[in-house]
Amino acid sequence: MSTKEGYTQVISGGADGTTDGGSSLSEEALLMDQGLSGLKSFSEAGSDDDFINEDDFAIIEYFADYDLLQLKEDIENTPDRVHQYYNAMLKGLDTITDEVVVKFLLIVLYNLVQAISSSMNETSNAVVRKGNLNKLMALLDSSRPEDADMASKILAHLSIIADSMPTNTIDAFMAWLQREMISKGVKMTQALQALMIVLRDNSARDAFQKRGGVAILARLCDPKCGEVQRLYEVCFCLWVLSYNENAVEEFGPAKIIEKLSEIVESNFREKLTRVAIALLVNVVSKQNGEYCQTMTECNLLDTLMTLMEKHWSDPDVISDMEQLKEAIQKNYRVLSSLERYKKEVLRGEIKWGPVHSEKFFRDNAESIADDDFKLINKLIDILRQAVATSPSIAAENDNEESKGKSDNSNNNSRNNDSNSTKNMIQDLSLLSMESVAVACYDLGEFMRFYPAGKRILIGLGAKTLIMALMSHEDLNVQQQALACCSKLMVSNWDQIVDSKGK
Repeated sequence: MSTKEGYTQVISGGADGTTDGGSSLSEEALLMDQGLSGLKSFSEAGSDDDFINEDDFAIIEYFADYDLLQLKEDIENTPDRVHQYYNAMLKGLDTITDEVVVKFLLIVLYNLVQAISSSMNETSNAVVRKGNLNKLMALLDSSRPEDADMASKILAHLSIIADSMPTNTIDAFMAWLQREMISKGVKMTQALQALMIVLRDNSARDAFQKRGGVAILARLCDPKCGEVQRLYEVCFCLWVLSYNENAVEEFGPAKIIEKLSEIVESNFREKLTRVAIALLVNVVSKQNGEYCQTMTECNLLDTLMTLMEKHWSDPDVISDMEQLKEAIQKNYRVLSSLERYKKEVLRGEIKWGPVHSEKFFRDNAESIADDDFKLINKLIDILRQAVATSPSIAAENDNEESKGKSDNSNNNSRNNDSNSTKNMIQDLSLLSMESVAVACYDLGEFMRFYPAGKRILIGLGAKTLIMALMSHEDLNVQQQALACCSKLMVSNWDQIVDSKGK
């Protein structure tokens, strides 16, 4: 799916666009008549300085029934007059609160900004510069859902038109989009649909990614949510972000590849399956083949073979599937045990297996220490998160404090751990007790087989965490923390390891 083709769907709406339907033509025609009539009444009662006047009404009436093609022609031929039309609509919104008139003004204003953003150039961009957007921003929080929806789409189009919005207004609008998506409230759908428009712009993609946008979309991308339209909108936004290299780097930690593979396997609806596959095609060769490996682990090849046997109304879906299948086969390679271990640890999902064994650490301890102990620090972060979120450890700490047994050294250690929680895995629900138990085991084995491993772990703050986890509510975590702690107590593992080898 090309970006141009995808955005055609957004602009046109309908089955594959941002809306599931809308008012009938007769209802919209009635609204237009009533809106014009009401606007005329206000213009006749107003003055040049404090209200919409008859000149403002005349120019709005002139352009109100223009379609997109007519608007584009006048933007090219009489841009100054269209600019007056734009400001007259903003003036009306700023001074009138009548529900019908406000709806009318929002509809005609949306038609104009849509015409400009679909064929942007210097002439058309100048039409919407230096407008007062305060009322549009205020309407984002309107109690009337239709008004908030239209205001969000208008602002979305304006945000991608050069110099049409001040930087502080763009920042405030982006903050609203993120707030509504995070809250998962009644305006979440409006925010998602507006974001589909905003992400048409390269600089907007960069800004959204830097504001943590990938993580927000990842939380909304839940294959089990039961809301196909929402999933489509989320996947569409992720597909657009897949053209941004910095955003793509975050897809792995956010588990986006796994979620998309599940969406494709479930095949909820053709349009959703297609955009998910288009996204996977874009990233299959990224991150040195890591994403391809993840797709293989999710059995995506088998899923594609099954889906290709089904009937699809759009022949391009089969073409996309074939392209993805060939890309997976081309980029797939068998990972070494060390590569598998690195991938597991960096993803934060550690499970018992061959790479968590005495033999593995005997062979790879020094390689695991590479990159300034990056993997070891990640394991310690998992322990730190487990300590920070454990009710039993928290209760024990509270008891100690209430009895006055805590000393300055314990307080300093606790403060250091608190500061370090900023680096924890973002979504606490992703931490499994199996990962914590295996992390304890791995750190113990690292101590055994890496020169001065014990001293290094103590220096990185692991000792306090391991001892705290001996009081964890999970029995397996307790046992592995105890075993790891016992290895800490041994003064010279080299002698023990040597004696076992003889």
